Order: sequence, then structure tokens, then C-alpha cells
Amino acid sequence: MARATFAVRVRVRLGAAAALTAKAAWRVYNVRVLRTVLSLVLLAGCATPPRAPLFNDAQYLRFGVDPRSEADTLIKNYSDQGERLALRIVGKDFTALGFMDRSGRATRARIVTLRGIALALDPEPESPLHVPSRFALLASPLADSHDADRDGFEEVFIEQRKPGQTCLAVFRVRDVGYVDRLETRVHAFNREHCASAVADVDQDGKVELYVDVELVDFELPHPPALRLALWPDQHHFSPKGTGDQLARYVAAQQAAREIDLDQARASKDSVSARRLAVELAALAQVLGLPEQDQLAQFDRALESFSLNEADKAWSQAAREHIAKAWKELPVLVSPQPEPNDRPGLAERGAS
Repeated sequence: MARATFAVRVRVRLGAAAALTAKAAWRVYNVRVLRTVLSLVLLAGCATPPRAPLFNDAQYLRFGVDPRSEADTLIKNYSDQGERLALRIVGKDFTALGFMDRSGRATRARIVTLRGIALALDPEPESPLHVPSRFALLASPLADSHDADRDGFEEVFIEQRKPGQTCLAVFRVRDVGYVDRLETRVHAFNREHCASAVADVDQDGKVELYVDVELVDFELPHPPALRLALWPDQHHFSPKGTGDQLARYVAAQQAAREIDLDQARASKDSVSARRLAVELAALAQVLGLPEQDQLAQFDRALESFSLNEADKAWSQAAREHIAKAWKELPVLVSPQPEPNDRPGLAERGAS
């Protein structure tokens, strides 16, 4: 009986010792595995990047289409149809194409991204009663960048040319291949107007858009006219600008008209004075000044002139129009989809 008890005790002790030995071995194994993993990580950090498995083809891996190659195909296709390339712009994330017919007139425009043809602008069919719009791609207004408003995205400028009117359209190209149209139309003085020019006039490295406004309600030989500005602001263009941009711009416009008004007074040119009176009142309205300040600008411009009865009647009608019609500040028009903007259009011979 004693021998049996002794044998059981020996077996238990041997089992416990084996368990401890197994645990120690497992710990040693884990330490070795951890050291091996750390060594591999350190070696990977020092080693050169691995080559592609076949023929070093990593440099050829792309997502979507190649805009430049796609553009080459479009150029050939339209050349076969009698249209030549007028302008080609290669940006970081796009290639833009402008075409012209045999006579040199602009016809259509394309913006190609990794998604293919992201924007297609085509002339409408021509008829005896309808002259179609034509689209002309413009060179970048900044010499050093296609990011015209310095917001991190590149822009493309395209003119829509109609008989008697040219409107400027601006398109932002996103790095994922989509193209967004920026609003460039302004509602001012009870009418809709479109931007027609772009430049960096204040030399701040960002472009401004310019909207020419004719005030045709005053029955003058030469209608009063203003040039409104649109400044880049938070990924769009704004007629208010930021900071004191609007105030400084209007002050410069007023100063130029005061010089012209002095010349009109010296030559007793009442026709020019009436036009300048309306323009000075309109500049006060653009600044958001109240009605009485607008009318004060109008009256001051004409106070040194001896007006006949017809001029007095005109002046009274002009004052009434200013008081009744100029109620809203210039604002951007709410964007609407354009029928000619066709993202992702597939064309013959293009992906």
C-alpha cells in the first residue's frame, strides 16, 4: 500500500515538472518568434521596395483612363471630321481640348480626366433662324498655375460665344476625375448678367471675374455701364469678395468717374454728366448704401448744370426708377444644369 502511494506521488510530481517545462519552452518560443518578427520589420524598413512580380510593371498600373492618350484619340477623331485642334491644356488631373472649324471659328470643348470625357460642350445645330453657340477653350489666366483661385483644385475657362454676347464659364477639376461648373452669372439691377472676362487685376495671385452691366432703362444715347467684379471665396466666386475688396474696387471706380465728371462739367457736357450720375448712383447701390445715398450721388453729379425742362423731366424719371427698381444687391444666380454639360459622354474611338 505504501509503495502504491509513493508511486502516485512520484507521477504527480513528474507531471507538474513536465507542465512547468512545457510552459518555459513556450515562453522561449514566443520570445524567439517576437525577435524574428522585429528583425524582419527592421530589415524591411532598410531594404529597397520590392519589384513587381512580372517585368517591373508597377509603373504602368493605373486606375481609369489616361487623359493624354484619350485626348490624342479625340484629336484624331475630330480631325477626320474636319475640325482642327485650337488649344490643348495639360493639367495635373486633366487634359482640356478646344476645337475649331476650317475657317478658324471655335466649335467645341472637351475636358478629359481619369474617368474619360468628364465635360463635353458642343455647338447646337445651325439653322436659318438660329445661330448656334460656340465654345472656345481659353488659356490659363495665370502663367504659373492652372489653380486660378489657389484653392487646391485646377480650373478650366471656356467661353460660350453667341451673336452679340460672350459668356465665360469656369469649371473646377477634382482630383477624382469629376468636373464641377462654378456659377458665373449675376442678378443685378433687375437683370441677369454673365461674366465675360478674367484677370488678376489686383496682383494677389488669384483671378477675378468681371461682369459688364449696361443700365438700359434710362433712355440715354450711350447707356450707363458698370463692370462688376467676382472674387474667389471658399471654392466659388462672390460679388462681395472678402475683407475690403469690394470697397476698394468701388472706390477706384468712383474715382475714375469723378475725373470724367470734372471734364464733363468743364465742357458743359450734360449728356455725359447724366450718364455719370446714374453710374455713381449705381456704384453706391453696389456698396449696399441706402436709397437716399444713391440719390444724393445722382443729384450731386448734376447740381452744377442748368437743366432744361426735358432734362428735368428725365432727371425726375431717373430718380424714380432708382428709388423703385434698385432694391436688391448683386447676387449670384442660382445654378441650373446646362443641357450641353454631359459628363461621361462616350465618343467614337474614346474609352
